[in-house]
Amino acid sequence: MMHDRMRVVILIITLNTLLFSGSSLSNQVRQTPLYIQANPGNSANINCSHSIQNYNVMLWYKRSEDRQLQLLGYRYLGSSTYESGAKVEIEGSADKDKNCTLTIKELSVSSSAVYFCAASYHSSSLSDQVYQTPFYIAANPGQNASINCSHSIRSYNRIFWYKKSEHRQLQFLGYTYQTTSNAELGVNVSIKGNAAEGDISTLTIKELTMRFLIFKT
Repeated sequence: MMHDRMRVVILIITLNTLLFSGSSLSNQVRQTPLYIQANPGNSANINCSHSIQNYNVMLWYKRSEDRQLQLLGYRYLGSSTYESGAKVEIEGSADKDKNCTLTIKELSVSSSAVYFCAASYHSSSLSDQVYQTPFYIAANPGQNASINCSHSIRSYNRIFWYKKSEHRQLQFLGYTYQTTSNAELGVNVSIKGNAAEGDISTLTIKELTMRFLIFKT
């Protein structure tokens, strides 16, 4: 009996939703079920939908016990893009009042986590309205390095910071929302500034461990 209990995987699903613009929209994103209990080797499905006009991207995140937020992938214009190593499938639609489904495959103990869906808006016409400087940084171990980000998009009030390592996984570092900034637990960075149109959010990577270059992508 004890052995059977040890084989059960618990997936805790939260209704909290990350939005890239306007916290007042959080009640327009719905995620079900609230939690899932499944056995190793099985799959688990989580559904997400929203009622926000013109939003057309659905992103899926996983927050593990170490509190780091990992991007799993996203759905945009009927196509899914996945992060390297993510054993998931994303199907459905990211449009208003449609359903987008995350399938977590081949469950294991490491699958136990909090999963988030995030509704967002993407337009290629906005890509030239976000600015990141400097283009690259060369720094020595022990030093700090700062990167600035700003935008000229009316009504946008959040700037999110991510790190993509050599293994291509995207790690969430933190964000600036209006004049308030928050960094994820366990990441050696600080974030400050303002995310309003024309203002600047600054990410500072502290106590570098090796000489490196940061490239704008």
